[in-house]
Amino acid sequence: SSLADSRLLLDVLDRRQLGTGYMVIGLCSGSHDGHQLCRADERVVGLFSIDGYAYRNAKYHQLYWASRLSHPLRSLKNVAGRVLPQYRLLEPRGADAEMIQWPTAVEVAADYQRFVQRRVSMAFVFTGDVHDTYLYADQHYDVFPMLRGAAQLRFLSHIDHTLTRRAAREEMIRYIREWLLKVTP
Repeated sequence: SSLADSRLLLDVLDRRQLGTGYMVIGLCSGSHDGHQLCRADERVVGLFSIDGYAYRNAKYHQLYWASRLSHPLRSLKNVAGRVLPQYRLLEPRGADAEMIQWPTAVEVAADYQRFVQRRVSMAFVFTGDVHDTYLYADQHYDVFPMLRGAAQLRFLSHIDHTLTRRAAREEMIRYIREWLLKVTP
């Protein structure tokens, strides 16, 4: 498993005396792996998550439906895609596209509470490509209020999930670097 492999890597780094605390940076399923490692191993002192766990709340649904109602043609096209096979996308969507089993929001909240108590340095970035679960800047704070003041949060709606554009990669690298400089002595 990725958790066992990651813990083995930390063991190797410890044996080589290359550090005492570790920062984990992950994108999507890598964010899931980083979260699980942070949960299982207190040697992880920093967690940077890109398009990781995101959960809908009341404000998300309000914004979602406001957008749908203000763009009826797009909404009609989406409905047609579900009903008429020739309009369906070839790639799996929603639950069919998931490769990992997400924990519940309650489980993640309990983890975050432990991470805050351990003083884990945390940063969360959500891109514009996760609009099926994330729609506004403070959504993660609203779903997980214990993170306010304890973690950095950015919503980069202009960036795609895989950072395909050079400017997007440079912006993400700049943000990661800024975070690392703030949290390391």
